[in-house]
Amino acid sequence: MPEEVRDAIAGRTAARGQSTQVYLRALLEREFRAERNHHLLESLSAAGAWR
Repeated sequence: MPEEVRDAIAGRTAARGQSTQVYLRALLEREFRAERNHHLLESLSAAGAWR
């Protein structure tokens, strides 16, 4: 991992009072939910639910 990325993550976790593991887990969970929501919206759009 590039040092600047590691340092940015360390700064964010320190500011939140979180461990790196907790921070990264939350980040991955948000990413997963966003992707799932994107697929749901695509499915609804393809089914004509937005017309």
